[in-house]
Amino acid sequence: MEVTVERPVVGGRMLARHDGRVVLVAGAIPGEHVRVVVEQAKRDVLLAKTVEVLEASQDRRSVRGVSGCGGRTFAHVAYRRQLQLKTDIVRDAFRRTGGLDLDEPLSVVASPERGYRMRARLHVDAERVGFLEEGSHRVCDLTNSGQLLPKTERLVERLGSQAPALARAGVRTIELAEDLAGDQCVLHLPRSGDIGGAADGWRALAEVPDVTGLTTEAEVGAVGPRVLAGAPVVTDSLASFLPSDGAGNLTLRRHAPAFFQANRYVVRELVTAVADLVSGAEVVDLYAGVGLFAVCIAARQGGHVTAVERDSSSVPDLRSNAALLDPVVEVVRAPVETYLKRTPRLTGTSVIVDPPRAGLSREVLTRLARARPDRIVYVSCDVATQARDLRALGLQGYCVTRVQAFDMFPNTPHVETVVLLEQSGSPTSSPALRSPSAPARVSSATRNN
Repeated sequence: MEVTVERPVVGGRMLARHDGRVVLVAGAIPGEHVRVVVEQAKRDVLLAKTVEVLEASQDRRSVRGVSGCGGRTFAHVAYRRQLQLKTDIVRDAFRRTGGLDLDEPLSVVASPERGYRMRARLHVDAERVGFLEEGSHRVCDLTNSGQLLPKTERLVERLGSQAPALARAGVRTIELAEDLAGDQCVLHLPRSGDIGGAADGWRALAEVPDVTGLTTEAEVGAVGPRVLAGAPVVTDSLASFLPSDGAGNLTLRRHAPAFFQANRYVVRELVTAVADLVSGAEVVDLYAGVGLFAVCIAARQGGHVTAVERDSSSVPDLRSNAALLDPVVEVVRAPVETYLKRTPRLTGTSVIVDPPRAGLSREVLTRLARARPDRIVYVSCDVATQARDLRALGLQGYCVTRVQAFDMFPNTPHVETVVLLEQSGSPTSSPALRSPSAPARVSSATRNN
């Protein structure tokens, strides 16, 4: 069928209509007239992909390599237009799901398109190591994806020579972590079988130029990954993320399996934005990971920071990083639900939440609202679940007073958002989340690519 594309939607497809039905189109740009083939029908919504561009947008560009390799859904769109599309996606999700109208201009902090990833999950099959092609389990050649530094792409090509041995031993993924400069590279091998079966494979990986460390899963009862070769962590100076007198010569470390922000070019601006929004002497960082926000904020402003994390991959790094500023940073290893159950009041506190893609659980939303922190700084990589949670917090007397967006994953539909919520009064039965008397203030910060 032929359709004219109207606007972007959450997830990266574009909305069009045909005979009264909504068509969500992959591979198109708003304003284009395209021929599509329907891949799937869901009630009144059709999922389709572009097979021919009949009237092209001036923002369309050619794509090198497999366009869907590594989720590069927006690779065919000129970068400045990508930023506009992400702004539209944020606005649409906030309005439709969160009941929040952003009346002021919203811009997305830009990132260089190439070499931005310092953390990646590679996939292994019997022939190669690479990313997955979008919507499939096929491993694709990432050489032309541009997400990794050129020397890291070459490193992955060399890893591919060991793919058969790794696949036979049950290694299906490789976690890769680099420092900001790209001088350190640690590989982690999760596996379903005995790593001994891949002895030749992993020994060869350890000898690959530019691999500075190799780890695998911990032995039963052990703490932290098992070190196969080299240094098990990558490190960066604390001042690289948030310059301050308190950072001094301190460093922040992380193992490859631990969660960490992926974009080496924008992470500093993200940390600065979060730090600028917290206030007061008490800060609680929920879903703290290895302590990126907690430790940087503690070094800059002192006071007392509580870092809450349950993930076994992140807690050892969090404790090590927090020890640099003991006793300013206190580590609590517990699920966020458990911590909030034990801490019923957070009055006078700024709370940071950076949950997984699924967003905040119902219990966390309920307990957090009841604890009544003065401020909630909500960091999210999924604008749809964030908007849902903003509506719930709005019903409990919180209002959005600032929204900022960051392009952590260029050429994909993903956008990182940082939202400040402040108390606006008692809980309300209104279904809509509204800003206080003044419109929501949004960041006008931007940076050219």
